[in-house]
Amino acid sequence: MINTGIKYSCNLNIDTSVQCGFYDFEVDYSDIDKFSTNKNNQCTGTQEVNIAGISISLKDISEQSFIDVLETAEKFKCRYIHINTVGCEDETAKLFLNIADICKDIITAKNINICIENNYKIKNGRYLYANFSDAVQIKEYVNKLNKITGSELFGACIDIGYANILNMNLRCFIENVGEVIKLMHMNDNNGITLQNQMPYTFTTGRGILSTDWFRVIGALVRKKYHGRIIFNTTGLIDRTPLELQYTMLTLLKAIEKEWSGQFEFEDKLRKTKYIVLFGAGKMAQNYMEEWGNRYKPAFFADNNSSAWGEMRMGVEIKTPDEILKLPEQERLVLICNLFYDEVGEQLDSMGIQYECYWDRYYL
Repeated sequence: MINTGIKYSCNLNIDTSVQCGFYDFEVDYSDIDKFSTNKNNQCTGTQEVNIAGISISLKDISEQSFIDVLETAEKFKCRYIHINTVGCEDETAKLFLNIADICKDIITAKNINICIENNYKIKNGRYLYANFSDAVQIKEYVNKLNKITGSELFGACIDIGYANILNMNLRCFIENVGEVIKLMHMNDNNGITLQNQMPYTFTTGRGILSTDWFRVIGALVRKKYHGRIIFNTTGLIDRTPLELQYTMLTLLKAIEKEWSGQFEFEDKLRKTKYIVLFGAGKMAQNYMEEWGNRYKPAFFADNNSSAWGEMRMGVEIKTPDEILKLPEQERLVLICNLFYDEVGEQLDSMGIQYECYWDRYYL
């Protein structure tokens, strides 16, 4: 199960969010009082509502304001502090290194993660790389802060919308920032202007996603990411009529469920005695390249009788009837075939439970 939450904006109904399963909120430091008031006025249930993280701009941080943020984060039992670096000059970044040095004892005593976000700059109406756009820059800065404070409390926050607007290879970006990532901000745009919309909203006009969400999630799964995911979708909330918020937040929750399935996939493989892939083509090959060394299938099931008994990638191809010989509680059948619906109907008729393997996450 991944840890998710949602970015708070004044137009977000907190009670509606809770009804849809969002209990953790990231709140701007300047909106803390407003959030608390709205929570008291809007929430009628008994579910606990949490400020998971506090957000502040690096431009606004002084020694005293940073101490105030740390104190506030401790008061609300926050898991992290998010630092937005958009518009931050190099001198401001250097100044924060000094502030971190001065406050290192307080930082370690509070024991709260502090996440430095990637950024961009705008020049002549164009989005350009800035001082925290590059993976190496972010990683080096985070490592400097951890060295100064003698801790591992500092990490990176990756805002996918910011990276996408710069036309970055998102999978490589995540891989290169690597183990210092502690927070993900998920939002979508058209690659031209920032929108802070729901993931999967935009395409290039040919059915191709503007943001490569499959490779984003695949990269996080590969690196065994255990940090927090925040839906920073304020553009969606601020442009959606209040009457439609429940529907939109339900869709966000469905996206969380889809992603959770990918993060839990390896654990499911690890706990399964017999793995069967239905299909022995390119999708099965993708599985073998990604997972086969650790979780080798018992066999491939295939409807092509001429292939039965053949060895492919070190695994035997058998008739689908062979699945029924495996104990139901000990098997996992994965459809590795483009004809999901047809194969699914066949397995349903045989009384066999199954799941679909989505190679798009690992291409």
